[in-house]
Amino acid sequence: LEADVERLANLGYPMCPREVLNTIIVDGFITALKNSETRRALRVARVTSPGEALTFAIIMKPLKNHRPGLFG
Repeated sequence: LEADVERLANLGYPMCPREVLNTIIVDGFITALKNSETRRALRVARVTSPGEALTFAIIMKPLKNHRPGLFG
């Protein structure tokens, strides 16, 4: 998902500065996530790079599955 959002952002904003593009990618990735708890946790964490957002989401998945209601 993150790679798809990044590809689309690069195609849609080819002349955009990298810092702005990263913000667009992270926001698009977070918005596209199905799980509202993960979306909320990513926004609270204020991740700034696509890789950081992806890593955080991957880490969140097993935590959410093993401890229901941990983030809500």
